[in-house]
Amino acid sequence: MKHILILSLTLWIHSIAGQAMLSDSLRNEVNIIGVYADTSTVIVRWVPSSPSVWSYSKFYGYRLERCEIDTITGIKSKWTFPGDSIRKPISLEQWRVLVSQNPDDVYLQAAGQAHHGERRETGETLSDLMKKSDEFKNYYAAAMLSSEFSALAAEASALRYEDHDIVPGKLYIYRVRSLCPASTLVIEEGITSVSTFQVETFPKIILDHVYEGENVVEIAWDKQIYSGFYSAFNIYRSADKGNTWQKINKIPFAFTGIKNENLFFYRDSLKENYVPMQYQIEGITPYAIMGPKSDVIEAMSRDRTPPTAPYNIETQYLGKGRMKVTWQADPNDKDIAGFRISRSNQANEGFLELTTEALGSGVRTYTDTTCNELINNYYYVGVFDKEGNVNVGFPKYGTIIDSIPPAPPTGLEGNIDTNGVVTVKWNLGKEPDLKGYYVHSSNQKYQTFINLTGHPVQDTVWRDTIPLNVLTEQIYYKIVAVDMRSNYSGYSEMLVLKKPDRVPPVAPVFISVRNEKDAVKLQWYNSTSHDVKQNILERKSAKESAYQQVYSCQSNTEVGEYIDRNVDDGVIYQYRLHAQDDDNLYSEFSGLMKITAYVDKTVAPLEKVNAVVTDEERKVKLIWDYPRDQKVHFAVYRSLNGSPYQSHKVVEDPAGYEEAGFKKGDVIRYKIKVINAKGWQSSFSKEVTATIASK
Repeated sequence: MKHILILSLTLWIHSIAGQAMLSDSLRNEVNIIGVYADTSTVIVRWVPSSPSVWSYSKFYGYRLERCEIDTITGIKSKWTFPGDSIRKPISLEQWRVLVSQNPDDVYLQAAGQAHHGERRETGETLSDLMKKSDEFKNYYAAAMLSSEFSALAAEASALRYEDHDIVPGKLYIYRVRSLCPASTLVIEEGITSVSTFQVETFPKIILDHVYEGENVVEIAWDKQIYSGFYSAFNIYRSADKGNTWQKINKIPFAFTGIKNENLFFYRDSLKENYVPMQYQIEGITPYAIMGPKSDVIEAMSRDRTPPTAPYNIETQYLGKGRMKVTWQADPNDKDIAGFRISRSNQANEGFLELTTEALGSGVRTYTDTTCNELINNYYYVGVFDKEGNVNVGFPKYGTIIDSIPPAPPTGLEGNIDTNGVVTVKWNLGKEPDLKGYYVHSSNQKYQTFINLTGHPVQDTVWRDTIPLNVLTEQIYYKIVAVDMRSNYSGYSEMLVLKKPDRVPPVAPVFISVRNEKDAVKLQWYNSTSHDVKQNILERKSAKESAYQQVYSCQSNTEVGEYIDRNVDDGVIYQYRLHAQDDDNLYSEFSGLMKITAYVDKTVAPLEKVNAVVTDEERKVKLIWDYPRDQKVHFAVYRSLNGSPYQSHKVVEDPAGYEEAGFKKGDVIRYKIKVINAKGWQSSFSKEVTATIASK
């Protein structure tokens, strides 16, 4: 019976019944459904949710229980056991007898193989274990799906019960329990209700799609409607107007359409076209009950093969708007009904049929008397057979010599808004065969212009979006016109558009800041941005709260410099630089430079010093004159008889100094420094010499 098992597994792969009954639930349970099949019968079916639940349950058995609920009072009766209290699959011997009595029930045979067939020996490798697991799952699937389509297989598998002990107009509750011990596997019971107020009916299938193809008839019906009632379907065909019928599907059918998953779709291959066939469909319920057959529909396969496309298509311009078209057709095509000619000014679209009436099957030439000399003319030659199947040759270009290009576009104007949207306009050319315009642009006027449109623009306005965070300030446009013969004009006059500037200039950079007497000298590298309007130097003293501009210059030289003479000695000043471009965008400030203004610590020296010697008293008197409003004192340095100068005396008198105690012949030299109250010193005065007489 192994071939029967293979048949059942094939059905498992293709049947939607498997989707409904063999859920991938993680719960271990027994699912149950029921139907009031006729006035004397309720059918209940149950399905274990997994191979392990099935394996334990068929070993320990099931218990089916029933109770009745009073629909008026809601009172529930006690649970009873219809039929046997424990239900198990029948033995191998019983199965053999049942199969011998029903030799045509292939599902009964497949279920028997699943329950009692030989099992694979358990190997030691991982591959052996996986094969064993796959075999176990396949047997489970075969048993479940066989029970789906055969009442005998379901009853023999202990998965179905027909309850004849019922009364119409009642509400029955059925529950089924697996008798597997909870210590082995916890399995939840299944429960369902069945009302016997009205026998359940199943809908007649309506075939709402029929396609008659070549050697094939395709029929389809609604999946969303009928999958709620049927697990699969049988398709019947009659070739003698309904006198005899043949079931043409070997296994229950439930394919969905590839292009439309909402339809069940059956494709019947036929040997001959134009032979009428009649079809009927019946549904198979999960209770192995057949639904009513559909109404009979008639269909037949038809010739859908078009003739060979015309070839060797040639065109010849005869002048005055006349174009002759010739072609050849396959001489082996005996069912050619005629030809049609179409024309367009584009190679692959927009074709207009020229032949209001089809040309005869023997015609191989046609003259178009309305071709337009100013545009392209492409011709299609189509052939059709007696069934209306059409084939078309490749489009053929009707050559008309035209080498005169259109004039270059004129009147270019445009603008760029603050969002970078470019609008370019120009005048419409006067050429009747004008096809359109190509827009070219460049960021540099002397570089290559790039075609932006890709195809001819059939308008005199063109818009583009450009980035504004760039260093180039202008963009350049040129327009080229093209006619229907692909003759190109020269470039238009160049249109120059200024971009809204969003890029601030590069900041200047300090080189040095140094003190000079009564001034501060600053040097910096000017901004390198090409659109700089000015480099601005600003200053703020320690006592000021805001910077003030003190100088500006352009970037026509690499280095800028400024000598700030408006400074006070000893005051701390801060300087900073930034640049401004021609769109009034400002750079960041350069780093701050801080400096204390130069302090002149020099003191005016003594301009004139005289030394007067009194020989008798051996005294030397130094006489000088220094402004008396200066708070200074005088440091006297002295050298005696050629010795090195040494600090000798500090004198407060602004008029001079006198000293004695010398010997005859002494030679005394003096230099004087002026020192103010801050300790700042002048340079030495000129040297004066005093000599004591030796007589």
